[in-house]
Amino acid sequence: MRVVRGLGLGLDEKAVDAVNQWKFRPGMRNGQPVAVMATIDVNFSLLDNGQKSHWRLSRAEFRAPENAPKPMLVYYSHPQSHNYRKPTLTPVLVELQVDEQGRPQNLWVGKAGMAGSAAEIDSSMTKDLLTAAKLWYFTPSQKDGKAVPSTVTLEFIWAGK
Repeated sequence: MRVVRGLGLGLDEKAVDAVNQWKFRPGMRNGQPVAVMATIDVNFSLLDNGQKSHWRLSRAEFRAPENAPKPMLVYYSHPQSHNYRKPTLTPVLVELQVDEQGRPQNLWVGKAGMAGSAAEIDSSMTKDLLTAAKLWYFTPSQKDGKAVPSTVTLEFIWAGK
């Protein structure tokens, strides 16, 4: 089994663990079992404990120094989900730098193509994402045995209620 397009943040390993627990019937040819290749999509929903609204992580992108491994998410604090002014399935980006200690720095929340501006995003949505992201903790990227900063872009969709 291999991950074709990973999210990082430790989610790739969780997807592999989940699929490894599944049971499959073998493919059949002329009444005989045969090996079959399959591509399986694994989706993640970041459910808001006890609430009916939720955030969905739709994409994760990492920009680490050349030949440095991606940072991995060690601790995740879920963004609160309030009754935002207008629910939307428009992706909301959270961009941040992971410093040498694994802490998020230089956080930004906005829509794709709106670098430097959070206009048109409900202010409580921006606040909830920033509040949660400040608590996240990563294992930092390593290069030549030394921790180095990297950049992470996470794309969330608020699926509403």
